[in-house]
This record gives sequence, structure tokens and C-alpha cells, in this order.
Amino acid sequence: MHRLEVTLKQHTPLIHFQHDQEGATLRASEVKPKLDRFILTKLGNKYSSTEDLNYKMKISSKGEKTEYIISSRLDRNKPQLLKEEGFEVIEESQYFAQESEYQIFEYIDRKNKKLGYQFKFKRGDKYKEALKKLSKKGVKYDTTEVFISSYDEELMFQIIDLLPEFFVIENFGTRNGKGFGSYTVQSMKINNAEIQFSKNIDMWLKNNYDFVYKKDFQEGESPFSVIHKDYKLIKAGHGSFEGYAKSKLMLYGLSLEKKQRWEKKFIKEQTNNVFATPIDEDYYVLKDNQRHVNTNKGSGNHYYLRAFLGLTEQFEFLLENPPDNNTNNKLLVKMNSNDDIQRFKSPLIFIVIDNTIYLAGNEIKEDIRDKSFTLFATIQGDDEWENEEIDRLIKTPDFFSLRKFMYFAMRDTKEKKLNYTIIKET
Repeated sequence: MHRLEVTLKQHTPLIHFQHDQEGATLRASEVKPKLDRFILTKLGNKYSSTEDLNYKMKISSKGEKTEYIISSRLDRNKPQLLKEEGFEVIEESQYFAQESEYQIFEYIDRKNKKLGYQFKFKRGDKYKEALKKLSKKGVKYDTTEVFISSYDEELMFQIIDLLPEFFVIENFGTRNGKGFGSYTVQSMKINNAEIQFSKNIDMWLKNNYDFVYKKDFQEGESPFSVIHKDYKLIKAGHGSFEGYAKSKLMLYGLSLEKKQRWEKKFIKEQTNNVFATPIDEDYYVLKDNQRHVNTNKGSGNHYYLRAFLGLTEQFEFLLENPPDNNTNNKLLVKMNSNDDIQRFKSPLIFIVIDNTIYLAGNEIKEDIRDKSFTLFATIQGDDEWENEEIDRLIKTPDFFSLRKFMYFAMRDTKEKKLNYTIIKET
């Protein structure tokens, strides 16, 4: 029996659904299938299926465990309150589940909201129970160890050759495409003998992705804040809060010979046709948007462009006159596929290694082109307007090249620049 011991360096927190359990770390049930596929991709001439890969894997962690509260945005003094409870806080990231899971903050003084927040349920420390019930948190350990054993000596040495590259190009856990769960191999031993290996991060990424870009982040700067702003600029653009800038994806569509206008204006027009009607006293108008009366039955040259960077659960729009004047109420729009496309993950991946962010991806192979979607709209806080079907379809374009889009996005100078160094483009 040959035994391989691998020590990993964890660069970013792993979002884990069993964060509250002792030893919650990388799961072999996630890592091994990915490694199996990687081995077969690289050595398909030697191994034809996973049945040929006869090895076992076990993973454990050592040292201090740090727990992270992760948010897309925490404002004012909320991060400080959480830090006082012993949590590390990632204040801005591409992870949007946390805010809806719990409501534990309240204004110190509702008449003077500038004073900030305090925890609700202070009596009996009930807010601490709410924090414990979060479905996911980020976890990070001092040391993570992977143990691989096999009687197949040749396979073991193939794994030794491939493992450092494998951990560079993959992330793990929830939201792994946005920089969470990044690891690299720090050391390896086979049967207690130290193994020397080289680190060729740029080369390994170039070998596995069609395009690779990188940028450094400053000491004290959160890589997740950088990723959040960059990905938002690429896909949706920045609002006035972040310094207005148009979406690279929207600008790319307009740059094409046959202009492709993205879905945002189409959604606004069609939902306003339904909700903003003069004969209904309870009509709603989207904030900063005129009422539209558009009887055109086709979607024209409007397309669902953002689908190519991952299907969105829903779009949210602010209302000019929300129910009961509650400014938290919004117009929620879902895009339901008419072609039975349940899920499409973003083809871009952000990988964080030391103080460098890598942005990489491969050309889209899934059949998401020329697909149609139906809009369903809900006025948050108004039961009369729930899942209202909009009698208009919108389609994805029949052609889209991710590589050409990223080439454009990295060079566009009309709006904010992304400022990545080019490692590979094809």
C-alpha cells in the first residue's frame, strides 16, 4: 500500500454547509470526483473510466478554525457588531444568500437612522442563536491535509505529478467560481519521503483555460471586494453608489455589427406595460423610468445577454411608489426558461492565490444559445401582484463567443477599466 500525504495552503475561506461541525473542511466527496475527471482528461490514453482509478482519499484539517460571516454588502456598523461576537467578516462579495436568512439588526434610534444598528433580541442573547442557524459560513484552517492511498504504484505517481496543477485550477465549496475555496499544494510525502515539485501557476492555468487574466490586490484589501466590483462591472455595470459605469456585456452587445441590446430595458418596458396602467389606482412605476406603452409583439433586437454569464434567479428594480411607501419593496422579475434549462453556472472563475486574483474561463459549450424565456413579475409586499406572467418572450442570441467578449471587456476604455494583465488569450 502506497500512502501520499499532502499539505494544502488555504488561500480563501471555504463556504461550508456543515460549518458548525467539528473538522468541517474540504470534502473528499467533492474533491475526488473532480480529481478523477482531471486525471481522465490528462491521461485518457491510460485510464478509460473512473473504475480504473483505484485509490482512496481522506481529508482533515488542523489548527485554529476561523469562521467568516459573508455578505454581498454590510453597511454602517454591522461588520463591527459581528466582529465583536468573534467572527471574521467579509463585507462585500459575490455571495447573496446571507442577508435574507436572518434579520438580527435594528436601528439604534428609528428617528435618527444615521446612528447605526444594534442587535435585536438582546435579552437572552437570542441573536446568537440566529447566528448559529446560518445555513452556511466561511471556514478557514491553519492546515488542511489530504491523504491518498493505493496499491497502484503507477497511478500514485501520476497523481503526484498532477495534484499541484489540479489544486491551482480548481476552487471548492459553495460559490467557488467567485474566489471562495482556493487552495494550493504546499508539500507532499510519499511513504514518508518528501517530494520536490515546482509551482508553475501561470502555465497550469494557461494549459486548462482558453483565457487567463490576473491582477494583484493590495495588503489589507479584500480580494472578494475586488472580485465583486469587477464581476459586477463585467456583467451588470455599477450603480451611482459605486461610481456609475456601464456594463461591459451591454457595451459589447452594442458594439456588434448586428447590435444586441440587452434585457434590462426590455424588462422595464414590459413590466411597466402591466403595472403602470392609468385605469388601475394601484399602478406602480419603476424608479427613474418613464411609463411605457409598447404594443410591439416581438422582442426586436433585445436579447437575454446576461444568461451567458450565468442564469440569474431574479432581477430586482426599485419602485417609485412602493406598497405602503416601504422603500424595501421592489419589483422582482424571474426569467423562466421555455427550453427546460434549469441552471447555467457562470463560465468565468476567479481564483485567489496569495495576493493575486486570476480570472479565467473556457468557451461556452452548453446549448444556451437561441433559447427563449418568459418573464414573471412580482410586486414585493403586494399579494395581488405575484408571479404575474408577462405576455412577451425574450431569447438569447443564436451566437455568442465568451472569448471575444472577454477580449472586448479587457480593452474597453469607454468606461471603467478592469486593469488585468493578460496571461493568455485565444
